[in-house]
Amino acid sequence: MGAGDLGRWADAWQAIGRAHDETLGLNLDRGVLVLDSFSKLQSLAMGTNR
Repeated sequence: MGAGDLGRWADAWQAIGRAHDETLGLNLDRGVLVLDSFSKLQSLAMGTNR
């Protein structure tokens, strides 16, 4: 991870936070949130865009 990736990581964490709030608000399955969050972070760590 380079200094240029910091913005992408921040964007991913903000998206995860918004998804978390939406999941709670709609009473959705939290397992889906966990899998989506893992996928977002893994793609950033691997250097791929999603």
